[in-house]
Amino acid sequence: MVVRLISISGKIDYYGIKGKNLIKTSFKLSVTILLVLWKKPPLIYLSLGVIFSIFLLDLLLLDMFYF
Repeated sequence: MVVRLISISGKIDYYGIKGKNLIKTSFKLSVTILLVLWKKPPLIYLSLGVIFSIFLLDLLLLDMFYF
């Protein structure tokens, strides 16, 4: 049995349109993949955990912040 832990960090730009203005909000996306490989039989178990490093209220309240 082979157990691998893969961590991928990235950046996502969120674009929103408020009136005539283009709103850009950047937040980081962290994805942790737990990969378990069985040799006999060759089965792959893939477990995804997604953690957003931003307050979700920031995306919900964009209209308040960009008036």
